[in-house]
Amino acid sequence: MAQVRRVDAIGLAIFIARMVQTLDECGSRLTFTPPIIEEVGKKLDSMGFKRHLESLGIAPDEHRDLFTNWENVEIPDAVAAQPLLSEYDEIICVPAEANVSRSDQLKRIKTQIKSFLKKDEGRTFAHEQVMIILLELAKNTLDHSGKPAVIGLRFAPTGEARKFSFVYCDTGDGICHSVRRHMEEMSTFSSSEKSAELVVNYGRLAKKGSFSDFIHWALKPGNSTKRGNGVNLGLGLMLIVQASKHCGFRLSVKDADTMLTLTELANSREGELSSPHTHALIRQLGVNTCAAPILMFHGEIE
Repeated sequence: MAQVRRVDAIGLAIFIARMVQTLDECGSRLTFTPPIIEEVGKKLDSMGFKRHLESLGIAPDEHRDLFTNWENVEIPDAVAAQPLLSEYDEIICVPAEANVSRSDQLKRIKTQIKSFLKKDEGRTFAHEQVMIILLELAKNTLDHSGKPAVIGLRFAPTGEARKFSFVYCDTGDGICHSVRRHMEEMSTFSSSEKSAELVVNYGRLAKKGSFSDFIHWALKPGNSTKRGNGVNLGLGLMLIVQASKHCGFRLSVKDADTMLTLTELANSREGELSSPHTHALIRQLGVNTCAAPILMFHGEIE
């Protein structure tokens, strides 16, 4: 942390999520070097950085303090001269806790989101739609992921560009990986349980499917990797996109080293009878990236 010059909830949520993934994959020991800038330390402290790490099962080396004594710390003039902006930041964690019920988890998350949205005293943004988006994402994590997720919320209520933004980072299997695995399972069913054509098609997609194939499948109502009674399955991602459109969010998803702006995808064929989520549009709007493989939703509105 020593070289960090500025911190906000969006960047910190991504950092924590990637840290969770790295430690889960490598089992490394974690040691922090304290930030040299006092305001960075205070900001991390105000967002409960250490508390969130502990809730996710991450314990920094007990022999190192995350924050330091600020006396005699030399802060570069260029950094010290930066004005502090009037902004609100919040981190909410969704731990993979087997001993906590889904309903209790969602109730806690909803309470924390409500508390943060109260900072928007003028109700500049559509609070109900924001709640739908974030709770649907949390439900997806609790139902499908089995791994922790981290939510970063940021609200700038003053200035020329008033802005609300969020990031949702799920450290478990992404959409594409989950759909591929589901198709592998479905392709093993006998033709008496599923049509022979569907079984063959799932087998082909499981082997050769691309980002556009899996996102296209996930956006169709009725398609879901969750087993259940067949009622209201596969609506989560559509609800997220629709709620984002309704309140003017620009919503993107990053998965399997590809980023796609879901609201652009929905707007590009609005009013037409054919499905707005075609393979061609997904391929056209998808952007390849070599960033770390983490399922991440990012929403922003001004």
